[in-house]
Amino acid sequence: MNHDHNFSLSYSIQRAFSLIELMIALAVLAILLGLAAPAFQEMVLNHRQTSQLNQLIGSLALARAEAIKRRQAVGICKSHDGQFCTHSGEWDQGWIVFADNNDSRQREPDEALLASYSGSPQMTLRYGGFPSDNYVIYYPDGRSLGNGTFTHCDSRSEAQARAVILARSGRVRSSDTRPNGDPLTCG
Repeated sequence: MNHDHNFSLSYSIQRAFSLIELMIALAVLAILLGLAAPAFQEMVLNHRQTSQLNQLIGSLALARAEAIKRRQAVGICKSHDGQFCTHSGEWDQGWIVFADNNDSRQREPDEALLASYSGSPQMTLRYGGFPSDNYVIYYPDGRSLGNGTFTHCDSRSEAQARAVILARSGRVRSSDTRPNGDPLTCG
């Protein structure tokens, strides 16, 4: 019995990177990351800003809808504990939406807490409004007690600031200027 065996020898040649090639590749990677990092940071800040403003606009819409549905006043106020209103600090510490049964413009322990939002340390949110900077009240007809402007700022310049403007009719709109067209200020 004759067996023919074919043996094939295959050699693979492996090539490694030299130290100089590796250093050049790392330098190119560092340059590309350096160019991409500011754009990525800008994207993250834009996302945070949009998210925070959407939460605020959603809270205002919720308060208005609940006031109409419940046929009673519903308030939004700044809150550092997520349970009760505070007169200290700014809106970036957080806020609550509550049924204002007794029209006190403060949440009492027996009043329904409809929503609670925690703040964000990466930004500032201030409200300049009439009759108070501490709260917004909606009535059963959908109107608000007053009007005002929420101004959102972060680590970027004032040119990147955004506003949510509340009209006495109860409607809100986003803007990159004050209601009179002047630039927003973050100070």
